[in-house]
Amino acid sequence: MGNTAVKDTKATELKPAPAGMHGDDGGSLAVAGSDFVTTKDLTELEKSKDAFIRPSYSLAVKGKGDDGLGGIRIKNVSHLKPQKAEIIDCRGDGSVVAIQVTEWAFNAQTTTIYRKTPAYKGQEKLDADKLKKVKAEGDSALYPFAQVVCTKLHRAEYSVFTKDGPKPMYVAKKKVAMKFAATVETAGDDGFPIATAVQPSMLDFGRKGNFYVAKGVDLVAVFVVVMALVDANEKAAGGATA
Repeated sequence: MGNTAVKDTKATELKPAPAGMHGDDGGSLAVAGSDFVTTKDLTELEKSKDAFIRPSYSLAVKGKGDDGLGGIRIKNVSHLKPQKAEIIDCRGDGSVVAIQVTEWAFNAQTTTIYRKTPAYKGQEKLDADKLKKVKAEGDSALYPFAQVVCTKLHRAEYSVFTKDGPKPMYVAKKKVAMKFAATVETAGDDGFPIATAVQPSMLDFGRKGNFYVAKGVDLVAVFVVVMALVDANEKAAGGATA
């Protein structure tokens, strides 16, 4: 059953994201703007893990493509509550494009993404007390941009903050399999698959993973929502199992 589920996930027919999904300009609703919105019909990437204690995860395009996507790194900087990580653009000088803070309760895990620029016009930045709560006292300006909520170990929903409230964008759904496998769909009743993530081997202890992403998709958002689901499952299992 496990192997069949993994094969089905990898073979899922992906569809391009709807035009304008990430804003009229193609990037205002994407974590790092249009820079990390996929432009090819299919982008194949590989995830890697560089440590077991306070690990960092990287996602890079397979081979030497000309799409300019380069790589993304989620660098964990604190596992104490709340858990904090930096989202790093690995293409140039390794600049931090956002931070993510994860909090959890017995029935839910919530990851909030913060940027130095507002998610929408008129959004208020975090005050001093909130900056301290998210371990960002050194930042002069920080704004909530998006949120991932895992209420079940097989589902995580990614939403972007707008002036009208959270706007659901993507949903990651974990397959029933021995090896970790997930499909990422557009949110809503008429959602369809735009990405898949598959653990290639039971022997790698979660160090490797393959991502397949359709055109017009926010690559950072897909990486964040899948890794939030992985993180929730690892916590529930008490170790690196996904």
